[in-house]
Amino acid sequence: MLASARHSAYTVRMTTLKNLVVAATVAAVAAPAFAETEWMTDLPAAQERAAAEGKLVLVDFTGSDWCGWCVRLRKDVLDTPAFEEYAADKFVLDEVDVPQNPNFDKELRARNEELCARFSIDGFPTLMVLTPQGTVVGGFVGGCPDLASVKEPLEAARANAEALKAAESAEGVEKAKALFAVYQSLHEDLQPSATALRDEIVALDP
Repeated sequence: MLASARHSAYTVRMTTLKNLVVAATVAAVAAPAFAETEWMTDLPAAQERAAAEGKLVLVDFTGSDWCGWCVRLRKDVLDTPAFEEYAADKFVLDEVDVPQNPNFDKELRARNEELCARFSIDGFPTLMVLTPQGTVVGGFVGGCPDLASVKEPLEAARANAEALKAAESAEGVEKAKALFAVYQSLHEDLQPSATALRDEIVALDP
């Protein structure tokens, strides 16, 4: 009788353990095979990381709790595995959030508002691509409905970054022309943000 009771208890424990193992295996298979996209919140640190990893910096200027287009862009594109796969070897991601939440970190808000002022941000969302040195090379302002429409301006920004690298070997007016071609390719909403690029062009060719 006692042996039978012990056997029954053992059987119950083993069955429970087996069920837990099966459940864990199913959960592991069902779980998405990608890590959650990492968005930094410190632009200088993002630039340092981009320099170390040979990438560009993609900055999302957003109002995460009040800007409808910002919320949709994150949900439909930026927080998807397809975007993560695209961006992983190209960009270090940085978020500059200016929410309405009164409990948002005050020091971070002040830094983010300063960045918005520095880059002349007057529309949300703004996605801006920077070199590790902080030069604006592209991006877009406003919502985009899918990954294809986001990739187009980001790929143009990557091409501009390569053009800047190529221009490093030029001098004087020739270099100014190469840099001006990059400046002209920027969307007109982003040109006011490209002060460093504009200043370099003027210094080369007053």
